[in-house]
Amino acid sequence: MRGPARLRYFGKLRHLNGGGKYRGHAIRLYVLDDIVTFATEDGEFIGVTRIDPNRDDQPKGPNFT
Repeated sequence: MRGPARLRYFGKLRHLNGGGKYRGHAIRLYVLDDIVTFATEDGEFIGVTRIDPNRDDQPKGPNFT
C-alpha cells in the first residue's frame, strides 16, 4: 500500500486511508454496501470504515488497529 487505497463507489473514485503501519504491504478490501473492511494478504484484520458518499477522501473508521 502506497498512500490511500482507491475504490470506485457509485461511479466516483474514493480514497481510503489504511494507516501508515501498512505502507508497502499489499492489502485486500472487502466491500459490503458502504462498509469497507481492510485486511492484509495473510488475512490479518486491519480495520473497518464506512464510506461517506459526500466525501471523496474518507477518514479512518473507529475500528482501525
